Amino acid sequence: MFAEGEYKDSRGRKQRLYYMNRDGFAFIAFGFTGKKADDFKLKYIQAFNEMENRLRQRQIQQPANNFPKSYAEALRVIANLTERIKKSDDEYIQLSIMYSELKREKEEQAIKQEIKKHLEEHKQTYSLQEIISPYGFKGVKGANLVNQILEHENLLRKKQLANGKYKWCLNGWAKNRGFKVYVNGFPKWTEKGKEYIENKLEELGYTRKEVAE
Repeated sequence: MFAEGEYKDSRGRKQRLYYMNRDGFAFIAFGFTGKKADDFKLKYIQAFNEMENRLRQRQIQQPANNFPKSYAEALRVIANLTERIKKSDDEYIQLSIMYSELKREKEEQAIKQEIKKHLEEHKQTYSLQEIISPYGFKGVKGANLVNQILEHENLLRKKQLANGKYKWCLNGWAKNRGFKVYVNGFPKWTEKGKEYIENKLEELGYTRKEVAE
């Protein structure tokens, strides 16, 4: 009924997901709440009861006197069976449609939650200078000193550029932690990244308003 997989979210992170067939969805849907979920449950119960009634009414062997005695009677039997099959198919289609609608709603809710989480994490961004200035680190010299500290703490690494220069990048473990985002093409630290840097500086004995040598 279920199978495990993975997908990449809006920030390229690998996230776990689960595939399910109709039986798996029915198993989960019975735990849902709301009008559409209640409609699904009722339809499912009705279809099950109808199937049970038909099985009870079905005779293992048809008595000989019930066997069609003419071509016209045989056609009527076939027509009745066809109608019953069509009715079952219609019920199945209705259940399938409801299943698809519920599945789509759950997927939409998951996407909205992911977007909301992303916006919450990145609603406020900071330059490195904005984060480190209260600790007394000023200008390019102060930024380079902090970058070296963060390199020693395994948060940053130097990346060599084609022109011989280099830039500071997040280490692999930190890339998908929501520490940094790009705003109008420029890297910015998130609230989460700001908090991480502040905690590291304070662990190393730096305090706000302290002037770095």
